[in-house]
Amino acid sequence: MHPSRALLALPLIALVLSGCTQSEGPSSYQWAEVETSHGCFVIEFDREDAPRTVDNFARYAHEGFYEGTIFHRIMKGFMVQGGGFTEDGRQKKTHDPIPLEAKLPNDKWTVAMARTGDPDSATSQFFVNTKDNDFLDPGPGQDGYTRFGTVVLGREVVTALENVPTRYNGEEKSAPVDPPVIHGVTVYEHDEAKPDCTAGADTAVAPVDATPLQDCLAEPLQKDHSGLFLHFETTAGCFVAELHPEDAPRTVDNILALVASGHYDGLAFHRVSRDTLVQTGGYLENGTRVQAGEPVPLEAKRSNLKGTLAMARTPRDPDSATTQFFVNLKDNTRFDAGPQEKGYAVFGTVVRGLGTLYDISRRDTTEHPTTGFDNWPTPTPVIERVEIIEREYTPPATVIRLEAGVHQSDRADDGAWRVRVSGAEELVPVWFRHTGNGADTWSVSTLAPEDWTVTPSIGVFPLEPAGLVRWTGDVAPYAPHYPYAGQLLLGLQYHGDGVPEETDIVLGLTSERDPQETTELTLRLIPDAGFGNPVTLLGDPVEVRFEGRFTNGTVFDSGRFPTTIGSAETVPGFSFGIVGLEIGETTTLRMPPELAYGHHNPEGHDLAGMNGEWLVFEVEVLRRA
Repeated sequence: MHPSRALLALPLIALVLSGCTQSEGPSSYQWAEVETSHGCFVIEFDREDAPRTVDNFARYAHEGFYEGTIFHRIMKGFMVQGGGFTEDGRQKKTHDPIPLEAKLPNDKWTVAMARTGDPDSATSQFFVNTKDNDFLDPGPGQDGYTRFGTVVLGREVVTALENVPTRYNGEEKSAPVDPPVIHGVTVYEHDEAKPDCTAGADTAVAPVDATPLQDCLAEPLQKDHSGLFLHFETTAGCFVAELHPEDAPRTVDNILALVASGHYDGLAFHRVSRDTLVQTGGYLENGTRVQAGEPVPLEAKRSNLKGTLAMARTPRDPDSATTQFFVNLKDNTRFDAGPQEKGYAVFGTVVRGLGTLYDISRRDTTEHPTTGFDNWPTPTPVIERVEIIEREYTPPATVIRLEAGVHQSDRADDGAWRVRVSGAEELVPVWFRHTGNGADTWSVSTLAPEDWTVTPSIGVFPLEPAGLVRWTGDVAPYAPHYPYAGQLLLGLQYHGDGVPEETDIVLGLTSERDPQETTELTLRLIPDAGFGNPVTLLGDPVEVRFEGRFTNGTVFDSGRFPTTIGSAETVPGFSFGIVGLEIGETTTLRMPPELAYGHHNPEGHDLAGMNGEWLVFEVEVLRRA
């Protein structure tokens, strides 16, 4: 099952132009103006890469299909989806589905077609990506989702849509409380002027050029290791790159010295290739060349994959790189070192704000009157300043992370995990990990209101009679820095009448080696609208559909199969993770390799290169078997 849950959980829609043959060239349509109850936004179509999808969207627009439809699924920090349901919840009848045209990345602000598990099932529904959703891109082992445009005006309206409050309505976990309405969609051909997005909109909107600067550092950089980062602020938006001194030490030293001297401040992005690369570091906006320092020797060890930063150089001299660098916006492995090629030195990877660089790459180009370069972007983006961020990370000796598993949806501002409960008796898997060396023993304590009983139960590691969890040498860390991990099943039992109020319970873990240190995890129990409905329990035979992926979005396994909940026939984190789900419910399971395929990897799945990252499973319980 696809990790987005929402995109695959309901039947989604798309369209093929009946009676039309497949486009041999680009679509004639260039723009769409989408008027909503929250304002207006403009989409610029990817008419060359997704011509049938653009024509399909235009057909629905011409027919007035979208008028009165709603944004029915809103997942903050992921996407907003609409174009298929009316305000009364009725799903509209559509034309036949269209073939998949997934060629481009699903970056922030891009618009893509929703579909079912069948890649050729898109009809009318679409979604706007509100962050870089790489796991929706086409690639090895995954079909991807067809991106057919980018929001170029009214992005603050999309942000307003994303922030609409949501609730669980009995079918959809991310249903808006007051669904935003699409008043209409107007499409324009390529020879027509770009719409100004004011006529008919509820709220007048202003252009947004690219990723807001504050977005890049709005959240702290979460890395489980020390690292060096560069924060770029540009006139087009911001991006953050992590440096790789372990593979390119002299190159990184050169870059750091240039940043410290202010070399990059005021320099232009002087070369762009749409969705392929952008280059900077050598010219002012007026075309004046700015050069500094001596060339550095080539250190071409890493591959020029999507999102990497590499040094520019002259074609014939591999040791000629000085100040200019480029960012790869797709896998440009032709730049890698090989038997006949010297390659280009990769020295960093963009970890935030890649959408800003895609925006830059898609600007119109012109021949610059001073340099003569014919791929100079206009208007010309300029680097305003670059900041060096050094993050030191020291692994703590005790538990560093506690994560609720099966019903985890999000985390409250005060750090509590919101856990949805469906009945008076539930089992909630809780995963936890520590970075201490060797085995350890942990005592478990719970604090709950008097109308709730909380009982730690058997998980992956036996809970001893005295309430102790013991790690042994049988659980080896996947990588040298990777912590030991464990899982408990918390049995929850409600003794009160009716539907309980929202309440907190606290789980405490105390290390035998450090008895003065207790790590607490707060679970905020939130009864849902279907409280009291039947749920799956240990021993129930069920049929499930799943998709497993690495945290970078790469899918390593998927399928559907019958299983018994809690049995040894599936991996421990998976088997216990689906306890307490309703039939038809989907969930996201996050677990370390030790609780997934394990250090010994008996199934032979390719876990190489994970470097201790957690695995992510998207699971749907289809039926009782």
